[in-house]
Amino acid sequence: MNDYYTSPTATVGDERKGNKLVALAVGIAIDIGLSTGAGVVLSLVVMGMLMRENVSVGDMEQRINDMMPAVMNSPLGYGFTAVGMLASLLGAYVCARIANDREYMLAGVLALVAVLVFAFMRDETLSALAEGTLLAINIGAIFLGTWLHARKKA
Repeated sequence: MNDYYTSPTATVGDERKGNKLVALAVGIAIDIGLSTGAGVVLSLVVMGMLMRENVSVGDMEQRINDMMPAVMNSPLGYGFTAVGMLASLLGAYVCARIANDREYMLAGVLALVAVLVFAFMRDETLSALAEGTLLAINIGAIFLGTWLHARKKA
């Protein structure tokens, strides 16, 4: 029976909501996984440079530790830092895309994870100002990745 006096009902918008825990797990895995992969590639590049200088295997670890601050302040190091920031952006975007609900709350959780990772994996060669700047840029990348998904919904 058709009632002419009631409002029509229809589902408007994108109602798909994903599992927030899965979204967080995938976002964290992408962020940490790609950043770790970039770190491994950077270490392999430095090892290759040392192998060309005929450095013994026993001295290689010490030389890598000695060279890493100089490498990180070079265009190669800046490139790998950018890859890490893009990993954070991609992880946050995928997290927001999977959850499709309360994206900025999840971005806050991802940012908290980033702060904890920065705290536990401090780089002794960086000043507090440099670490704070990198952390702020990383958190900005996380919220930018979330915003990239959220703006498509609006």
